[in-house]
Amino acid sequence: MKNENVVDDGYEEFGDLLTYYVEREQKRHRDHSLGEITVTAGVDVGHLSTLMRGVRITATTRALVRLALVLRLEPEELDRLILAAGYSSLAKTEKPRLTKTKLNRTKTATPKP
Repeated sequence: MKNENVVDDGYEEFGDLLTYYVEREQKRHRDHSLGEITVTAGVDVGHLSTLMRGVRITATTRALVRLALVLRLEPEELDRLILAAGYSSLAKTEKPRLTKTKLNRTKTATPKP
């Protein structure tokens, strides 16, 4: 089932898409200023501003995920933003599984008394 809140078209550029998401969050929560969004996401306001204007699109996936949480993006919207930034889809990334052997290797030996 498709989520009706997810943007479907008209936002090809990373800056335009990010601006749409930021403005949508500000409309939903009128008390959310750009400064508050950046502080909560741990992103510099100047950096976010240049990203929104399309001056640069160098944002780490970690920064994009933090912004997505603050902007309350749906998983599909986060994936679209990440793709627009030039990264590969998070949905297609296989998550590593921890097995018992991998867990045993990461344990540190405790000295015996």
